[in-house]
Amino acid sequence: MRDVTDRALDTATSRGASYADIRVVRRRDEQVTVKSGRVEAVASGENEGFGVRVPVDGAWGFASSHRLTPADADRVAAEAVRIARASATALRDPAVLDDRPPANGHYETPVAEDGKKIVRLGSTVDLEMDSGKARTFQLVSSVEADTLSNKLSDQSPVGKALLGKTEGDRVEAARFGGYKIGEKIQLTRILDMLHSKSAASWDTLAPKVDELTYKITIPDIDPLLKDFPGLPEAEAENLRSAAEVSASRIQKDFVGTFGTGKKIAPAVFSTAVNAAIAKCQNWLDGLP
Repeated sequence: MRDVTDRALDTATSRGASYADIRVVRRRDEQVTVKSGRVEAVASGENEGFGVRVPVDGAWGFASSHRLTPADADRVAAEAVRIARASATALRDPAVLDDRPPANGHYETPVAEDGKKIVRLGSTVDLEMDSGKARTFQLVSSVEADTLSNKLSDQSPVGKALLGKTEGDRVEAARFGGYKIGEKIQLTRILDMLHSKSAASWDTLAPKVDELTYKITIPDIDPLLKDFPGLPEAEAENLRSAAEVSASRIQKDFVGTFGTGKKIAPAVFSTAVNAAIAKCQNWLDGLP
């Protein structure tokens, strides 16, 4: 790997870059799904890549590749320089490098004394609900979060509750329930709309989609609050807020598919609606 990184840096500076850096990332994922003490699935994967960043004439250029080869090192470095030089032609404020010395650091994922891994960003977590249903999530950043792909934001109520937990730990049910009831409420609202007369065409559906609320009130989460009698008012508000966060994410995806900002051709509209109904219903059926 060293020969590739050195080559990229040499190529960049020889082509006119006043500075160059290269970042190499190699990622290995492993996922094991266990239910009731039995391994149900095992999957693993690995990918790698690198990126070169350079300033030329006060402008930055960046290029990358997933192939760690000398040939790609030359190509990517040259491309980064070309992009920087092109950007410099329309430059307003030239980039100035900081002259402070570089910082060095080291991080290791903490491991519990009994050898169990602690849940952290990037972890895959199997949750077995009290209802008996089970779901598998990957804990990701808020930018990568995608509920439909079971990628859970570390900033979500459930994500925050999972961080730092180990195998066998219990996650606060009320907080998780707030997140899930928000999904149920919004999916039900969407299904009602998709089954209504408004869904006869995109022209009649799109304005209704834009107007559909994602707001959650305390009465909306009353079924959940009944499971936790005596819950403090502040905690009830936290659950309402958690429910609204999950509802707003679902609504955002709904607007992005059927809202006025995306025209759907009449020939495929009915197919799109039926697919959305099936998707929402399957999601709703899978909720605890």
